[in-house]
Amino acid sequence: MSTRSILMIATDTGDAGVYVHSDGYPDGDYGRLAVYSKIIERDGVDKFRATILAGAEFGGWSSIFGEDNPNNHLGTDRAKSVPGYGVRYLDADSYLIRPGDDLYDSGAEYIYHVAKDGTITWAEVNSRAYSALTWNRFSA
Repeated sequence: MSTRSILMIATDTGDAGVYVHSDGYPDGDYGRLAVYSKIIERDGVDKFRATILAGAEFGGWSSIFGEDNPNNHLGTDRAKSVPGYGVRYLDADSYLIRPGDDLYDSGAEYIYHVAKDGTITWAEVNSRAYSALTWNRFSA
């Protein structure tokens, strides 16, 4: 079973997030904290933020591993491989998550936030309310 997560991005109009289906654990070599920080270091925070938010158009991301050639196991009718990032859905409605939304509706176990300067914080989703979460700062 997948460990779902939300990847929130700081924007000029407030925080906006996307659903990420697979492997949402924060720690380890392939944990979200390591993967997201490596992509930001490689591409810069502005490209990272824009690429991730583009995934909200059709329901979010199946996976984000930062691979050069991600394997699209869902097929081209359901998803698109995004080189250097992961597999983005193509077959769902737009799904942009905002801080006022009920976090339990997403089924996410973890939530990550990327600030405009690239700082990453994360929290376990243990409350319906974004404002009630206990945030942890990531440092590489």
